[in-house]
Amino acid sequence: MRVLITGATGFIGSHLLEVFTDHGWDVRAFVRSDRPNGVIDGLGLERALGDVRDKESLKSALKGCDAVVHAAALVGEWGAPKDFYDINVKGMSNLIEAAEETGVKRIVDISSTSVHGYEGFDRDTEDLPYRK
Repeated sequence: MRVLITGATGFIGSHLLEVFTDHGWDVRAFVRSDRPNGVIDGLGLERALGDVRDKESLKSALKGCDAVVHAAALVGEWGAPKDFYDINVKGMSNLIEAAEETGVKRIVDISSTSVHGYEGFDRDTEDLPYRK
């Protein structure tokens, strides 16, 4: 089974690369740059260059994949609201549309409480109230 992992150079994404390859999956790493990366290079993984803001690059990366694990996001307390929206909201929309258009049947969305402004907690649950 082939899986695309977005956010492959991030903390969560890089660990997902290792877990999926350890379990025998055929993994493709979705990255914004072709710069050397210790995890990707060390595992000998295929790279797909693109950006979640570009639906065509997602469609190209998803071709031949059975599933996608979406770990790409912009997090933090500072930055332009438009960038957060374009990457986190529109990027997810682009991914869903690209998956539908390429026949990918499964999307797993990975997130953290930091997207809601909570960082450093160790017992977060889905019941944690949204922090405006």
